[in-house]
Amino acid sequence: MAAKSPSINKPLPVRITGRIQETPRIATLEFAVPGVRPVPGQFFMVWIPGVDEIPMSVASIDNDRGIYAVSVAAVGEATAALFAKDVGDKIGIRGPFGNGFDVSVGDGGACIIGGGVGMAALKPLVSVLLEQRKNLIVINAARTKSELLYHESFEKSIAPGMTYFISTDDGTCGEKCLGHELLVSLLGQGKIRADKVYTCGPELMMRQVFLACKERAMRVEASLERMMRCGSGLCGLCALDPGGLLVCKDGPVFSGDQLGGVTEFGNYKRDLSGKRIPLKK
Repeated sequence: MAAKSPSINKPLPVRITGRIQETPRIATLEFAVPGVRPVPGQFFMVWIPGVDEIPMSVASIDNDRGIYAVSVAAVGEATAALFAKDVGDKIGIRGPFGNGFDVSVGDGGACIIGGGVGMAALKPLVSVLLEQRKNLIVINAARTKSELLYHESFEKSIAPGMTYFISTDDGTCGEKCLGHELLVSLLGQGKIRADKVYTCGPELMMRQVFLACKERAMRVEASLERMMRCGSGLCGLCALDPGGLLVCKDGPVFSGDQLGGVTEFGNYKRDLSGKRIPLKK
């Protein structure tokens, strides 16, 4: 488990210093936060004035300069309002919160598989593992080519020891399949090997990644998403069945051993009232 960073518990007003339009519906917003040192896998609570406060994975980490970023997909009222922000606009930042990825990887290297905007939680991990000179496989999955997050960046930054694969649901780029299907295919053909797999994205995809790793006795870590209000374990809104693990405090990164005991993983989520929402399969 990665060491935790000092955390800001009240929203700190920050000005957006950079904005990148990653895809038609995903933008990366950059800002400075002094006095914190997030690690890959942690998240910020981002306050959009007059709208809401929402959890966002730390998508870029520069602890030397104190510069960080989040990548937001416009899918609801709060995310659409954040997506619309531009350089010079102000937002509020709390955190970082949660447990990050365990970056201890054996000589066999690691595989990172991200689906859609879930790749945002994994991007800082790519940099850390490459700095450790570990063999690294990156699988970037999306519904279509225009929604592949960081695709051009990954293609330009392929380093020695890194192999990059792509899958799209419609076949407009890379293999025509789902992300977990590409993983299983590559493993079955012996084209890749890894000591550990890291994943973030649609939960149904992560569930299949988990099952594939369990079958092959491979270590796996997954970053989960749930409704959150406090970010620090007080409200209990993000508790997981049946043991009550809190995504904001015990996660958002969970090991394969932990996920094996979470009955709701890949089956349902809960809304703000606590009602179960089945995941569409």
